[in-house]
Formats: sequence, C-alpha cells, structure tokens
Amino acid sequence: MSQSTLIKPIQSSKLLPLLLSLLVIVSMPATAADPKWLQNKTDSSHDITVYRSESCGCCKGWIDHLQQHNFVVNDVTVDDVSPYKEKYGVPEQGASCHTAVI
Repeated sequence: MSQSTLIKPIQSSKLLPLLLSLLVIVSMPATAADPKWLQNKTDSSHDITVYRSESCGCCKGWIDHLQQHNFVVNDVTVDDVSPYKEKYGVPEQGASCHTAVI
C-alpha cells in the first residue's frame, strides 16, 4: 500500500467533523438573534409578586427572566416562603424556593 492511500482515508475522516463545526459556527448568529426564551414575547406587561429567600440565586435569575418578558415584578424577600405557599395553596409537589402571585 502506498503512503498516499493511507493519508486519504485519514483526511476524509476529519472532513465531516470540520464541515459540521463550520456549519455550527456559520449558523450561530442566526440562532443567537432569536433565542427560544424571547419567542412569543409581547409588549403587554403583567404585574407579579414574587416571594423569595434573599440568598437564593436562582430566584434572582428567574426574576430577571420575568422582567425580560415584560413582567412588572414586586420582589418580596422573606425569611421563610412556606407561609406564602400555604396561603396561596401551592401543592407540596409544586413547591420551589420561590412563590409568585399574578
């Protein structure tokens, strides 16, 4: 077997990943301009009250997400969200680190 026949299969096997990578890079600006979380966004706004723990980082991220989607957020930090979950009838399996009322 000559050296040139051994090189061609190696080069061909690297071509597909290279082309796929190039395709991803070229298509990134198109998908970045219309992220999924901004699809169906409207100009109407909604009031929402969020009861959350001061120390929870995910709650802050969720509030940022709400604000990006035109929610007017009343951010209420509390020591314990359990009383609010009970007050608004949040089932145990639906409980998280924050409770929101629209």
